[in-house]
Amino acid sequence: MPLTIITQDILTVNTDALVISAKPNAEIGPGLDSDVYSLAGKEDLLNARSEIGTIKKGDAAITSGFSSDFKYILHTVVPTWYGGKKGEEAFLIRCYRQCLALATKKEITSIAFPLLGTGFNYIPKETALSIATNTIESWLH
Repeated sequence: MPLTIITQDILTVNTDALVISAKPNAEIGPGLDSDVYSLAGKEDLLNARSEIGTIKKGDAAITSGFSSDFKYILHTVVPTWYGGKKGEEAFLIRCYRQCLALATKKEITSIAFPLLGTGFNYIPKETALSIATNTIESWLH
């Protein structure tokens, strides 16, 4: 599975799985999270997410994609940026690794990652891109 960086609407990407930044508890967050719940079917996805329970920062969980075109949705709780002084980079790396481990376990052959944490968690895009590419490339090799 090669790493390809694209700049299109992630909801239109043709992959087996999609990763979203999730709230720790079963609730619909803003931005992409809300869009994915609408696409997959809010009630179905929220019920599946409720069954998972709390997800700790840096961890990930997986649900069906329900009525979306994705077979799976991976939910990961990304850190909020505090200038890089509270272990944010290590937690973000863990988010990617946890998602990749789940994808490997489920034999997912293609996965779409947004640039995790750059929206409402305020991680600088340059930092997030470096972490994403380095972590994914390291996983693939």
